[in-house]
Amino acid sequence: MRRGTPARTPASDELELERFSLVGHSHGGRTGIVLAATRPERVARMVLTGAAGIKPKRKPSYYGRVAVAKAGRAVGAVGGAPGRRLQDRMRRRVASTDWLEASETMRGTFRLLIAEDISSHLPNVRASTLLLWGTHDEDTPLWMARRMEAEIPDAALVELDGGHFAYAERAGEFNRIAAHFLAEA
Repeated sequence: MRRGTPARTPASDELELERFSLVGHSHGGRTGIVLAATRPERVARMVLTGAAGIKPKRKPSYYGRVAVAKAGRAVGAVGGAPGRRLQDRMRRRVASTDWLEASETMRGTFRLLIAEDISSHLPNVRASTLLLWGTHDEDTPLWMARRMEAEIPDAALVELDGGHFAYAERAGEFNRIAAHFLAEA
């Protein structure tokens, strides 16, 4: 810190907001949950849609894909250029588009991020929380929203006909419901 520069207080930030409401989708929802649980004085209300953070129930096929990915990593490490080509083909068969499009550096972060289970934070969320969830969300299934509704003390769930991007698929409905909820603050 330079001499003469005032120290920033924990409650200050770039926008100088002390208390705010937030809307979070997917990873943004995960971030919002952690923020609301660890800094309850900051978050007044939250709207979460397709929020990530609960460890998914894995099917046996998932573990098969993981095994293929690990085998590909081993082949790529010892097989020279042909091994790396084979590894690349194996990855394309089993990895998500998000992971494939990430840089090598970001893939490790991505792996850790999606493996993190933030369920323990749910009971500590004090902000009134509205869960607006797509009934056909395959990335963060409806059972996750129901669990969040049960474990966040002041939460309510509204189901929208849509998938992981229900907020965009049903934009008018989403905006009307979210605006009404947020206006109550």
